[in-house]
Amino acid sequence: MTAVLVPVALDVLVVREPTAPADWAHTALGRPTPPASGRVHEDLLPAPFTPRAQARPAGAHLHWGLPDGLTRGVADDTGATSFRPVPDRWLVVRLSGPTGGQQRRAVHAWLLPYAGAVDPVRVDNALAGPTLPAPGPAPKSPLTALGHGDLGWAGYYDNVTHRFALHDDLAGVTGPVAYLVLGWYTSPAQDPLRVTGEVEHTRRMEELGWEIHPPRPVGQPVPDRSVYHAAAVAIGWPTPGWPGDGGLLGREVDYRPAARDVTLAVGETLAESLAAVAAEPEDQFAAARLVEGLLLGALADADGTDADARLDADLHQARFGSAPAAAGNEYIWQPAGDATEGGSFVQVERTAPRVWHALEPALVVSGGGRSPKHGADGRYSDIGTLLCRLEGQAVRAFGVAAGDPGRGADVLPAAPLAGLPAAYGVPAAAAELLVELACLDPGSAPDLAQGTDTAPAPVAAARAAWWVAFDPDHDDPTLPPPGATVEGTLPSPVGVTPPSRPWNPLLLEWEASYLPSPRGAHDWRLDDTDFVLPGPVRRPAENRARVLRGRVMLSPAAGTLLDPAGAGADERDLLGGELTGIAAELRGDPTGAVVDAPDAPDSATPAPTPRPADFVALRAGFLRLDRARLVDGFGRYLELLGAAAPAPAQVRTGATLKVPGQPDLAALRPRFTAPARALLRFADATGALRDASAGVSPVCGYLVPSPTDRTLEFFDAAGTAYGRLRPDPERVTAWEEDPGRPATLGAAPSRFLPNTYLGRFADGLLAADNALAAARRDGRAAGVGQSALEALLRALDTTRWTVDLTGRSGDEHLALLLGRPVAVVRAYVKVEVEDPRQPAENATTAVPVRLGDLARSQDGLLAYCVGDEMDRCHLVDPAVALLAPGLPDGSGAAASPGLDPLRSPYLETSGTFTVTPGVPVPVTLLMAPGSDVHITTGLVPQKGVGLLREWTGRALSRLSPALRYGPVLREATETRLPLPQDVRGVWTWHRRPGPGAWATDEVVAATVDARLPDEPAVTSEGWLQVALAPDTAYFDSAVPVRITCIRSTGGSSSNRTVTALGGTNADGSHFLIPVAEAIDFITTGRFAFYIEQPGAKRTEIRVVRPKNGRPYLRTVADGSSPNNLDSMPECRH
Repeated sequence: MTAVLVPVALDVLVVREPTAPADWAHTALGRPTPPASGRVHEDLLPAPFTPRAQARPAGAHLHWGLPDGLTRGVADDTGATSFRPVPDRWLVVRLSGPTGGQQRRAVHAWLLPYAGAVDPVRVDNALAGPTLPAPGPAPKSPLTALGHGDLGWAGYYDNVTHRFALHDDLAGVTGPVAYLVLGWYTSPAQDPLRVTGEVEHTRRMEELGWEIHPPRPVGQPVPDRSVYHAAAVAIGWPTPGWPGDGGLLGREVDYRPAARDVTLAVGETLAESLAAVAAEPEDQFAAARLVEGLLLGALADADGTDADARLDADLHQARFGSAPAAAGNEYIWQPAGDATEGGSFVQVERTAPRVWHALEPALVVSGGGRSPKHGADGRYSDIGTLLCRLEGQAVRAFGVAAGDPGRGADVLPAAPLAGLPAAYGVPAAAAELLVELACLDPGSAPDLAQGTDTAPAPVAAARAAWWVAFDPDHDDPTLPPPGATVEGTLPSPVGVTPPSRPWNPLLLEWEASYLPSPRGAHDWRLDDTDFVLPGPVRRPAENRARVLRGRVMLSPAAGTLLDPAGAGADERDLLGGELTGIAAELRGDPTGAVVDAPDAPDSATPAPTPRPADFVALRAGFLRLDRARLVDGFGRYLELLGAAAPAPAQVRTGATLKVPGQPDLAALRPRFTAPARALLRFADATGALRDASAGVSPVCGYLVPSPTDRTLEFFDAAGTAYGRLRPDPERVTAWEEDPGRPATLGAAPSRFLPNTYLGRFADGLLAADNALAAARRDGRAAGVGQSALEALLRALDTTRWTVDLTGRSGDEHLALLLGRPVAVVRAYVKVEVEDPRQPAENATTAVPVRLGDLARSQDGLLAYCVGDEMDRCHLVDPAVALLAPGLPDGSGAAASPGLDPLRSPYLETSGTFTVTPGVPVPVTLLMAPGSDVHITTGLVPQKGVGLLREWTGRALSRLSPALRYGPVLREATETRLPLPQDVRGVWTWHRRPGPGAWATDEVVAATVDARLPDEPAVTSEGWLQVALAPDTAYFDSAVPVRITCIRSTGGSSSNRTVTALGGTNADGSHFLIPVAEAIDFITTGRFAFYIEQPGAKRTEIRVVRPKNGRPYLRTVADGSSPNNLDSMPECRH
């Protein structure tokens, strides 16, 4: 069987001059020390800006990466992520010494036998065949790219010495030098290519992102193992140059840039930071906002009249991360897929609203010298795969046409690897890969003696000319350069490293000052979606600054994010990450790794740390970046900011972080330092402490405003009219019962309206205008201004014009004919903070809340009341008060917008109110039926909830306002009026034949004939009303559900309480529905629960709603028992 040759990236850092410890950053991850029991936090990472304890010794420091396919996590069916084992044995071979003539290159080798061991070792002078040392304690699990559990573990030289790194002191060695690194699995079962069959092999290669190039010949056996290889060539020692290089080929390019050529960009998101890099400094906020939206993919949904609002909400949400909340179970009805079968009740898991945490500011480094060593294996393939070869395809010769063929074996000793013992398990491919190294290495060219001080030897020059193909833009890097001849297949340039000073920045260490706002969040104003700084910004005092330090794990994600915006992202010198640790430092939370005791249970948690004196529960202020430096995998660093950077990097700030007049500060908008969420839940309209659901309606009733006659009519939740508030010359506003109802002069509306909150709303509005009437009679200043009724009508009408429910609202009601109904909806607002420290300041923090959004076309909140007193009504936005047009007068004319702002003390025009975390605040919402309402706090993303149509559909289909009309001419015995032909129903005319009496006539539709009555006509004033004909809906065809047993508590049948109803689905499965859920199902009208005892007829189960107490279930057969389901047998399933 053959092996797949997989190239890996190799860096060689040659240290020639003495260095000091301060020249190197400390990057090694500490080894965890398991506690005696439980779990503890341990800081395994060194503190930022810590120097290495010792300087790097002279010699060559080799560090190779792992293929990207072995560093990607694999998610299983449960969502858990695991990483594949990595090769655990490596052989490093060095070629050194002069070449040319009959001289052969010197070969030396090291073996790293136990890369996965707890304490790895190396075997020196492996070609002499020393015995393998003892492996030491067995690890708990195979070695992966995570090492001890850190994502960047394998990227640092000091972490993986004797695993994926080796130091060669080069003592007694003369250059040029070349290295071969070879890796394999000691356990074939861990090899990712250990699969059976052509199909599985192809699938596994696709999963790993590998491609055999050129393709495997037809009929050749499927490879069943992998061998990993890398080469570093043409390294000079003790100086960069070597004889025969022409003064050119041994030059080492230092890829570490100068600090002045680097740009740092800080933003609230990675996309915003990228926008700051891409945009010119003078670009306006709107341009940067669109660039960020483009990079986040948020512009695809940004169309229509509310595109800007949706984009703002999407960008705001991108500044937060989320976590799922705890889940609960409930039953749902699952319709049958086959019409011949019945549906069934299925228990499903429902998650609570997720919690949000503010993301740390993001940072992008442009021009920092990104290395393709990690995450760019596919840069030489059109389809983004790593180009691999098969065993036997390695290069055997690399020379010049009509010249020396450059055979690798000619410069090597005979059987150079013969001294390796069989116990090492070295793959057979090692011999051909060592020959390939001698072929690819310009320092191993057989004609070096032909080189001069200014021109390299021809074969060496031909081999070095291939390096030009290492540019990813080259057509095919596996083709030889012009004038060269190659026997075999050239490897992917990923696995070949020319001489250089490697620079692979993996992290950015930073130091910053947090300057809190003097009054915290109160120094900020809640805008449409987030907080803004009002007016000129006062710089906080320096003595309040708090020094923060941390590290940014850099990744190429910044360049990848640009892929949708343009090609070639892999070539962009962009790195990015988060300024992690800001929230943890402000809270004093531990940031170390969690280390388990050997016998720690899964439920064990680290002991909580004490609260620090400077704990911050809600941060608000500014951040100033004081120091920053890039650190690479070898510990080399580049100072970008601070005293150690005389020519510092340029710093740019994202559009939303800019602070006017303070270019060195970045705004940190108010955010909780712990996960939080803002809840807006519809609640039971009766006042019961439960959320609304399919069977529990939050609708208290309906209003129908009429700007024409300046009235506000009230309806209950079923659509029955009760009365209206109308202007009154003496009392400003008066309550008038609906036509046909007995008049009760002076009674409060709450006496008639069946819903408590609908009555309180009407009472509050009426009381406001009664107070206005009293002030006017007394000549007080409070008597100046509009009435509460007029102001509310204007506010409702103005806000309603911002709502567009096209495609969402039904046509059940007569809105276009007699006025647009307004649903009065009960809800509550609650801000929850899941802070394990439970700080006392959260209980006293005033969180601003904004309900509704004028910019959202489907947000139908028109106004609302906070609390239960309802003595004031809140507007959705201050602009409503400023721009509301006047009501039409008798001629139909109305004051233009802005000429007469709303000035009634009944209206709260700020657009916001405050809540305290953990305390639910009831609200009564005035909403357009079928619309949404949004809650905005700035502290978490904006959230929208919508009214279910089943809450309003039936009521709207029968809701019919009474239209005051007249005078009209009518016959003495009947009322004949022209009626609309497309409205189905019964029209009535309500009139007063005398004071205190009502007469109601059915209206006869007038015809086009100009027929005069036989008797003289009389004039009449009254109210025109229509009772709509009912529409057939799904309520009339409920799904029958037979109940065969119950689950109860309480023991004996006389005092037990029914807690659940059970039965059997059509497919034979059982269900057990809690009583509360069963009540919801029955209330919807879509399900008819019943009992059918043997020999008895079907008996319906109904919901009983007592005036005091919770609703319960009973059958209709017996009215004497409070709950006659207690005779049912207990469920056994």
